[in-house]
Amino acid sequence: MIAKIDVRKIVFTHFASLIDGKGKKQWGDWLLFLGIPVACSLLMIVKKSIWVLNNDSLTTFVNLGSIFTALFISVLMLVFDQMQKTDDKLKALANEGSKDIVYRDGLYARLALMKEVVANIAYSVVVSILLVFTALGCQFLGNTHVLTQLFFAPISIFLITNLLLTALMIIKRTYILVSTT
Repeated sequence: MIAKIDVRKIVFTHFASLIDGKGKKQWGDWLLFLGIPVACSLLMIVKKSIWVLNNDSLTTFVNLGSIFTALFISVLMLVFDQMQKTDDKLKALANEGSKDIVYRDGLYARLALMKEVVANIAYSVVVSILLVFTALGCQFLGNTHVLTQLFFAPISIFLITNLLLTALMIIKRTYILVSTT
């Protein structure tokens, strides 16, 4: 893949953040963030006569993907700024020779959570862009095209489901960061 647009590291880092406080994989999270979107996509393929994406829903997907992209890039910059401030606090503590281990450990935990949130936000930006692409593919080809029915529409359903679930996770993690300042 071309290095400038290779997003695999973002995807891997996002899924690596699906761990508990002890560093163990949370299989329930994997099921939530992959299993439910896959199930919805398969349902789209199996029940295509009932569940068809019309132009209004595809336009909504394009708009949602575009809005989420802009929103998440803004939030990404805010979290990055907070990461720098936390890092500066840690450097100041080291320069002072502070013995406040509890405060320092709290800052390290906060910084680790912020890194995970950055990975989650960057992943959401990638998913939002892909959602725009697949929804536009559905619109250009039309509902009856085999590529729409078997590829673009199910992928769009996977992406929108995954994006909404990931957005909820980002909101929760951001709330934790804000409420524990």
